[in-house]
Amino acid sequence: MDFSPTAQFEKNVRTVVKCVECNKPRVLYARHKISEEQFCLLQSFLESIEYTCGITFKGLSELSSSKSRREINIINEDNEKENNNKDIEGTSRNDPIAELFKVVQVNSKHTCDSAIEKPYFVARIFPQICSVCGIPEDLIQIENELPYCRECHISAGKKRKMGKRKCFDAGSRKKQIYQCGDFVYYYDNERKLGRLRAILLNEENQQYRLRIQKVLDYSDLPGTFKGELRQNRSLSGEVWLQDEPFLTITTSQISEKVAADTLRITEILYKHHTHWRIRDATFSYQHPSEYISIRQPPSPTIPVYKLFLDIYYDDFGTFRNVYHSLGGVYVQFGNMPARQRKLLKNHFVLGFVPFGGNFNEFMLPFISEMKEFEQGKLMEVNGQDAWVIAGLGVVTADLPQGNDMCGVLRHNANKGCRTCTASRESLTNFSQDVPATSRYHHITDDQFKEIFNEPATTRQRRLCTEFGLRTRPSILDRLLRERHLQTPQDVYHATAGKIGRLLKLTFLETSSLKENESRSILRRIQESRINMAKNVIIACWVYVAKTMRMVFESKFTLDSYDELQKCLEEEMKILPKVFPEFANLPNLHINIHLLVHARTYGTLINTQVGIKEMVHQIFKAMVPRTNCKNVELDLLKRYTTLFAIRHLVDGGADQRLSQPCRGFATMSSNFRNLLTNWYITEDKVSNEQEPEENEEAISSPVDFITNIILKRSLSRQDRENIMKNLPNFKSELLLSFMDIGQKSALIYSQMGWYELATYTMEESDGVFSKVHLHIGDVVTIHEEDSGECYAIIKGIFKYKGNDDKYYAFITIDWFDNINRIHNVLKCPLFRIQTSQDIRWRRIFPISIIDHVQKVHFVYDTKIDLWIKNNYYFTAI
Repeated sequence: MDFSPTAQFEKNVRTVVKCVECNKPRVLYARHKISEEQFCLLQSFLESIEYTCGITFKGLSELSSSKSRREINIINEDNEKENNNKDIEGTSRNDPIAELFKVVQVNSKHTCDSAIEKPYFVARIFPQICSVCGIPEDLIQIENELPYCRECHISAGKKRKMGKRKCFDAGSRKKQIYQCGDFVYYYDNERKLGRLRAILLNEENQQYRLRIQKVLDYSDLPGTFKGELRQNRSLSGEVWLQDEPFLTITTSQISEKVAADTLRITEILYKHHTHWRIRDATFSYQHPSEYISIRQPPSPTIPVYKLFLDIYYDDFGTFRNVYHSLGGVYVQFGNMPARQRKLLKNHFVLGFVPFGGNFNEFMLPFISEMKEFEQGKLMEVNGQDAWVIAGLGVVTADLPQGNDMCGVLRHNANKGCRTCTASRESLTNFSQDVPATSRYHHITDDQFKEIFNEPATTRQRRLCTEFGLRTRPSILDRLLRERHLQTPQDVYHATAGKIGRLLKLTFLETSSLKENESRSILRRIQESRINMAKNVIIACWVYVAKTMRMVFESKFTLDSYDELQKCLEEEMKILPKVFPEFANLPNLHINIHLLVHARTYGTLINTQVGIKEMVHQIFKAMVPRTNCKNVELDLLKRYTTLFAIRHLVDGGADQRLSQPCRGFATMSSNFRNLLTNWYITEDKVSNEQEPEENEEAISSPVDFITNIILKRSLSRQDRENIMKNLPNFKSELLLSFMDIGQKSALIYSQMGWYELATYTMEESDGVFSKVHLHIGDVVTIHEEDSGECYAIIKGIFKYKGNDDKYYAFITIDWFDNINRIHNVLKCPLFRIQTSQDIRWRRIFPISIIDHVQKVHFVYDTKIDLWIKNNYYFTAI
């Protein structure tokens, strides 16, 4: 090189070239800053070649083929033909690449074994990577040292230093703070512009991830949207936002912040049914950073707690023969982990709106307090001052009341969807452009103002019908929120409505099975074979079952969102086609919006109201036990009493009492269960169960399984029938004892057979679950070679080991996958292991069942095979 490779010369080029053999980036240098035109030229050229460590820029020009030069349009073909026999020095006079190589250089001393050069890190414009191998994952960054991946940090001897400037010392330069909503430059193979949508924390490794929305320049637009008008606007600094999916990057990929006022964005690029479209930027949900601003805490050292509260509202009739509705309002802390949100005790009653009462008046005290918390409030938490900030999270309700809290007309109106402005005649049209027809808070605000400013009542009503809005917004709009996005459609009510209607049409109404109805179905699906009516009805249930399983999934991946969209679309197409009763049904129209809700809140069960409905049902059941005069007051008294007892049973102390209430802590286990089980989880756990009298305790071979209890002894006949199918009982039992760490077992030791077993299992996330195993249950077993396998429990027994302790075992028959799919249900078919089939072992320790079972099989007597129910799911 003609000059020393420093960070300043590196910033003049602002890019690197990657070696195709070692994949390490090599820095490019220049004495003076290259122009944007030269930068684009260099980027285009680097994409057309294959660079390896040690090659100079002169070598790079020799590597470039005539084809690659034609692709980037930088060669004057006429000059090349005339000077074909001249050397490269002669041609460089008219070759911009050769001219650029005189300015830009790379250090040719590097080989593939060389570490990343120090200026790469000192310049602070490239993403952080390991300084030895160049990978960006699992980095260890220590003050004044270059970054290392965990493996290289262990193997490296003396660590390379940054030099005089400290790479990660905030005091060496001004600290940069990034907030959600900021526009930033980031690196994803090249330097790009994006918007920081969210900051994520991985709780397992405590690593931060950033969710980025792409910002495109004119060259990134699809060809159909390129034109002279947009090109001219791009020259004045206009860029374009791109809708989801968003990117997820590491913090080291962030380069610098961009001032929002330097960017001009008027349009958003998005995909609609695989086709690119552009809409006005006003048709977009505002990022919270655009309408929320909070006060800073009074002291930088004071702890800060941020909360968001979810609200659920539902009415219920208090009397059987007289209409007297009572509205229950419930709140929950949305910050809680999913397992905590499932507990009924973590749903709190805000109060009950009395019959004839006004919801807005009832919510007024809550709204005024929340307004204080939105700006931050100084409170005492655990004996010390803390700054508490709270806001409104998700507002959920059934279909009509959800519209009320959104300020939208009920669903029987012409525009009665609280999420979009689709007309009543096009509710089940899945091809509608959802982003262009969605409701947006700022647009709805303008419409409310237009209604309010209209002096004539008749004109106000006409505007309300036109916009599909009420005359006044909900009182919840006084809080900072995006009313349409934070009042999502509830999948729980929507699914129940669809299933109820389909049940009525296919099973509960005899007319649906008559021949004339079958012919009507065949005519609608354009089929002539009479037996196809039955198959298409089954197909409807299959599509509904597939959709139900997807909407109640507890975890989503990027592929899951695509599968969800496919299931929703297929269900929405087939149901109205087969049954006209589903045409323009509001519960089916919700399918259009569920994908947006799933992407916004991670999963759909994060906003479903199944648990909240259970809380609501508790109070509905209490009404007959009151004096029915002041129902809401009686319910609040009972609720307060229950929570007080619950608090004491959990070991809580009441500071108002001079002595703790030891009576609650020492109460009998039977009475204690009545109180400790006043909540619902996916699998109830009670550690109060004890084995029956004269029963030996069952030892657990592993730490994460406790409280093993076997119940209901089998008869002699049942025991003999099980043993007939276990020809290798002794040898397989020995293998099972070896699995739990015992090398031998007594042949004629004591044993007992039982019908069911229960035990408590600690899952990987620290949650305790109760496992129930019963003869005939289908279980999932993970095999090292085959992965996830399935078996049916044929017997449960205990056997005494050489250490005089009893251990629990199960006998199973395996399901053999025959690689066939059911013609109608589209589910895999399995064959059960016969007694003569000794290919697979049948006896295992009970600890092989190490997770809660969620698999279901159905036996088909016609084909003598088992159908794995792929549509089985847990709704709550």
